[in-house]
Amino acid sequence: MQLLVIEPLLVSDPADLGQRFSEVFGRFAELYLSGALLVVATQGADFGRFASIAPRSFETCEALVRNQMHPWLGSDAGMAVLRGLATVQRVVLGTFRTMSHRHSRAVPEDAGLMELANCTMAYFQALGAVLWVLGGRISIPIRRENLIQLAYWSADYASRCYAIARAKGLLRSANGRGPLPAADPEDMELAGAGLNDYAEMLGSEESE
Repeated sequence: MQLLVIEPLLVSDPADLGQRFSEVFGRFAELYLSGALLVVATQGADFGRFASIAPRSFETCEALVRNQMHPWLGSDAGMAVLRGLATVQRVVLGTFRTMSHRHSRAVPEDAGLMELANCTMAYFQALGAVLWVLGGRISIPIRRENLIQLAYWSADYASRCYAIARAKGLLRSANGRGPLPAADPEDMELAGAGLNDYAEMLGSEESE
C-alpha cells in the first residue's frame, strides 16, 4: 500500500497530484475491493453486526485526526477531514442497511451503484494517505501541501458520496418511511459549513 499508493501521492510535484491520484487509483481499487469482499464474506447482510463494528473504526480515525491534525494539517484541513468522516460514516451505514434489505424499493436495480463505489474508493484513497501520515507510518520526506490537498479532497469526495447515495435512494428519511429526496444545492453549502452543524444535520436524518 505505501509503495504503490501512499508514497506516490505524498512525494509528487503538487502540480501533478491530480494526475498521480488517477494513476494510482487502479492499484488502490484492487486493494479496497479485496477488503470489501472480505467484509461481505464475514459479515454477510447482518446490518446489526456491521453497525456495531463500523462506528468503532470511524471513531478511531476521528481520534487520530483530532490528536494529530494541527502539526500536519492545521485547523481548516483537519476539520475538513473530520467532516468527511462524519459524512461517509452516514453513507456507509445507510447504504449497508438499505442493501441488506433487498426487498426494499430503495435499492437500485441498475448499475448506478458503480458511481457511488468509485467515489467511495476515491474518498478512502485520499483519506488513507492522510491517516498514514498522521499515524506516523511514513518514513520519507513528503510534501505537506500534497497532504493538505488530499485532506480537502477527502471532504469533497465525501460530499459527493452523500449526494450520490441520497439521489440513489440509499439514505432513508428520519421517519423511516422512504428514501431522502435527491440532494439539492443546500447540501453542498452545508458540506462546507462547520462540522457540528453538518454532523447534526446528518444525525437528524437517521431512520433508526
